[in-house]
Amino acid sequence: MKETASLWLMNKSGEFLLQFRSPNMRNNPNTWGNGAGGGIDAGETSLDAIVRETREELGLEIPPQDFVFLGEFFDTSNPDREKHLWLYFAQGDWKISDIKIQESEITKVKFATLSEIKEMIGTPI
Repeated sequence: MKETASLWLMNKSGEFLLQFRSPNMRNNPNTWGNGAGGGIDAGETSLDAIVRETREELGLEIPPQDFVFLGEFFDTSNPDREKHLWLYFAQGDWKISDIKIQESEITKVKFATLSEIKEMIGTPI
């Protein structure tokens, strides 16, 4: 079972950061996803992993105490890709210009309201 950590990042305007995944990504290429996330390395906690993934993918240094743990989830719908997910949230005064994307994984980022995200579901770009 794959162990992963994932982050929803919100700016002070109440918009969520979305990342557009690179066409080179094995899972879900060319799709919008939430702020940051990835696998938990051996010896890491889920919090360690989300701090690292946020720094690697977005170039943001967010202190561990600024992350809010939302819950732990299991996806066993596909026996070949079972996943154990730890979900986090962080809010801050970030702007797009603050973000330095990891170009090997992310093509672009944007902030969107919850209603905009709901409209985007199922839309490739």
